[in-house]
Amino acid sequence: SLPATRHQLPHETKRFHVIDKTWSKLMKRSFETKNLIQCCHGGDTPKGTILSHLSDQLDYCQRSLGDYLNDKRKLFPRFYYISDSMLLAVLSSYHNIEDISPYIRAMFKNTHSVVLSYSADSGQDEQCQTHLVANSSQTLTVTDGMTSVDDVTLYSDAPAWTGGTTVTAIGISSVEGEVLNFNREVSLTEGVEVWLNGLLTVTQETLTDRIYEIDRDMKKGISVEDYVHTYPCQVVLLGFCIQWTRDCETAILDNKTDRRAVLNVAKKYSSFVNKMPAFISRIYQKPKTLEVKPDEAKMMKDNRVAVAKWENLLSLAINAREVTEDFQRKKIKEITDFEWLKNPRYYLDDNGAKLVVSEYSVNYGCEYFGCNQTLNPQRDKNTLVLVKAINQCTGVAISGESPVSREETVRNLASMCGRFLLTLHCSSQTTSESLIKVLTGLSEEGSWGCFSHVLRLSEETLQVLAQCIHIILGNLQQKNEECSLVNGQVVSLNSNFAVFTTKTTNFYRTEPLPDCLKGMFRLISISNPNINLIIKTLMTILGFKSGKILMDRLLMVKKLTALQLKPKDLST
Repeated sequence: SLPATRHQLPHETKRFHVIDKTWSKLMKRSFETKNLIQCCHGGDTPKGTILSHLSDQLDYCQRSLGDYLNDKRKLFPRFYYISDSMLLAVLSSYHNIEDISPYIRAMFKNTHSVVLSYSADSGQDEQCQTHLVANSSQTLTVTDGMTSVDDVTLYSDAPAWTGGTTVTAIGISSVEGEVLNFNREVSLTEGVEVWLNGLLTVTQETLTDRIYEIDRDMKKGISVEDYVHTYPCQVVLLGFCIQWTRDCETAILDNKTDRRAVLNVAKKYSSFVNKMPAFISRIYQKPKTLEVKPDEAKMMKDNRVAVAKWENLLSLAINAREVTEDFQRKKIKEITDFEWLKNPRYYLDDNGAKLVVSEYSVNYGCEYFGCNQTLNPQRDKNTLVLVKAINQCTGVAISGESPVSREETVRNLASMCGRFLLTLHCSSQTTSESLIKVLTGLSEEGSWGCFSHVLRLSEETLQVLAQCIHIILGNLQQKNEECSLVNGQVVSLNSNFAVFTTKTTNFYRTEPLPDCLKGMFRLISISNPNINLIIKTLMTILGFKSGKILMDRLLMVKKLTALQLKPKDLST
């Protein structure tokens, strides 16, 4: 019944119309026939034969529709992450972004809005910000001819998306309100699978160009205030990590001739951390009155983005300071020392940025995260094992007491590597067909998947999941370009594919990893985070100058609380 689907499947559309017309006549005659026996057995053709024929025709239409949707998914692999009904709604509303907004969140993480440019025949261009993703709790309000959803504005007088109007995307906005302006425009006049693919490609190209630009500016000695306000948060954090890696390696090499080289770098980042709370206090402003003017609202929104940038950068800088001071205490003299190699390091070359831990590396994927990217230092102990498993094309099974910490470990690694991560919470209702569809999308695009609570799957579904993962990982280890899954479907492989699963560990029992997954997953346990560094970082971000004193007192409260509570109560 969807216009786009009818146009793409003309023969199946005619077939369905015949089925619908036959069914309607059959129901009408059944309603008019008052006798039950005559209703079921009357007529020249038995009703059972008619219904069986209609069922066969419907199955044929369903298979044709499934093939049509699979063809669309091959053009844009992230369509594998949504159901058939959702995909049909997206394909039929390609000309109306508002209609497909509830389904975009599954395909673009942390994307809140897209900046559109309308170009009419008259030659006048007009830009407006159109809402893409809305939470179910958000409501629409209309005042003075303008429709608003929280901070995003929909102008009701914007040009209509008609045949004489050229619509292009010139940027995207994150949930926090940060705007990433594209290097080139993306036309939205073609099929939705085409412009969504173009939107993803241009986003990654733009981030790549910004990374090279900030690296050149940091080599020239641009001030921290300039590059923080010039570049997106994600680019700022990555540029800082690249610069820190370069400074540390240069200091370690110069340490042979200058014994104070590492100490000078440690002082540089310590001074950097001490100055940053003042920057945050300077830009953070609150309205003095309850009535907020439009200009003041925009300034508050810009300030929230700026504060988010500084807070993320400060958290990263504190970790860099701690690690650099640790180098000074351990007197590292060579860049081949394991105390240096075990740390996550970022390098930038002609092939792009990459994360390196020991001798293992992962190319940076340039997935847009907005200001929701935090490189948590407390997870560095697990980074080496995770990156090694990804390089060896094996899965990783993560165990820990808290489900939040287990998934946060994978989410943090995906953020560090700039990769799209799809988290799937398994249940007894999860079907093998849906898992195969998700794995197909992950392997073709080269994204990461985290399957949580796999023990809740039925035995048959778990076996199918294990077989598919075994086939994909085995072919990746052999560097094959495609493979055939258990259902006979041929899937192209991307070497960036990675798969994770989580299991629960508490004081009373440990969930064993199923036997069908043990051979292909490496098991790791989440270590306790560095609570001292976390508290110190939080106190510094909040603007306290005596962060260490507050940290000692809060740790004392924690210890006293632990003595008075049972282990079960403490874990909850």
